[in-house]
Amino acid sequence: MGSPQHTEYVSEGFVKVTAAYAYEDLPRLLDKKLVDAAIVPRNVYQAQPSSWPKGHMVTVGKARNVGFYLNKNDPKSLISPLNTAIARCVQSVSAK
Repeated sequence: MGSPQHTEYVSEGFVKVTAAYAYEDLPRLLDKKLVDAAIVPRNVYQAQPSSWPKGHMVTVGKARNVGFYLNKNDPKSLISPLNTAIARCVQSVSAK
């Protein structure tokens, strides 16, 4: 939801557009025809080539104007310093 693709697909007439936060669930949703399209980050698309149901077209999503994804295992332990940096930014903007 809120991605460039979401807006485009809705404007093209897709009615079953939903946000899914567990990528592993997307092939099942496609198979059961609960969604019309799956939009995933390139790394997810490349990591699950055998998961996509036959006969479905899966395309790599477009980049957002802002944002990024962290590795779900967070091997570089980035989440804590990142959250601290975001909190500092919010505080500095709020103080102005």
